[in-house]
Amino acid sequence: EQLYNAVAGTALQVLEGDIAAVALIEDRHKITYVAAVGDGFLKGISLPLSDCPVSDWMASRGKPLLITDMATDWHTQRGVWPQLDARSMIAAPLESQGMVVGLVAVVTRSRVFNNVQLQMLHLLAHQASVALAKIRLDDELRTSRERLNEWLGHLHRLNELGSEEAALQRGVETLCVVIHARYGAISILDENGGFGNFV
Repeated sequence: EQLYNAVAGTALQVLEGDIAAVALIEDRHKITYVAAVGDGFLKGISLPLSDCPVSDWMASRGKPLLITDMATDWHTQRGVWPQLDARSMIAAPLESQGMVVGLVAVVTRSRVFNNVQLQMLHLLAHQASVALAKIRLDDELRTSRERLNEWLGHLHRLNELGSEEAALQRGVETLCVVIHARYGAISILDENGGFGNFV
């Protein structure tokens, strides 16, 4: 949430807009506004993707969008935008692994945005996408580390049970549970470097 607020705040300041928002696409069918600066009513609003043409268009094309007249452009005739009494909009996609996962949008009430400002927002959205990917990767690494530590703890306790083969068998079973695997095996190398018994 902190990152989304920072992205919206930076977009508003750099592009001199009146309202900036970050929205995320959930389950490919819903859009939720997770951050808003300049008009707080947007934050927390969720809509079906089909009811928000800007988001729907962005999700299907993955390209930035410039709207010079929000009152007449079909992209802004439904969803939250008609309630904002705004004149011009720029929006750019947030992407993850080649898929659009959300958008950053900035609107003005009086002046009209241009293509240079659109490209600036697109660059900001790209940087935000990279930061989001890093956060997700850090979370996945932390989860993997926790699972590995859990497995090592189980192995340590199993080692105290007695025979090496029984401990390894229980270790394989425990590891399968921890990492949600259906099958698992451990093989012991013999003195010649070949594989010995599988457990």
